[in-house]
Amino acid sequence: MGENKVKFKLYTLGCVAAMYFNRHLDYSTIGANPKTDIYCADSFIISGDGFQGFRLPSPLPPMPYISFVNYNLDQGEFIKAYEKSAVLLGGDKIDDA
Repeated sequence: MGENKVKFKLYTLGCVAAMYFNRHLDYSTIGANPKTDIYCADSFIISGDGFQGFRLPSPLPPMPYISFVNYNLDQGEFIKAYEKSAVLLGGDKIDDA
């Protein structure tokens, strides 16, 4: 791992998938709490929203000034949108996010 690197792992066993995402970022430098917030760039990396034109069926909560200001999103709101999108995309269960 180095600066500005993301480590992503995907494990599957039958119809169960586990995903792990790790990016070294000191949330205190962006005024965020890692227990309650998610950084804007991380929300897009995790969800894939915007990658090659992909859009989540249930969009992420409104985010101010995209492309102009970095912001922090409430993790609970992100998880709700992520889980709803997973169901709309055919997933039937998310145990942990």
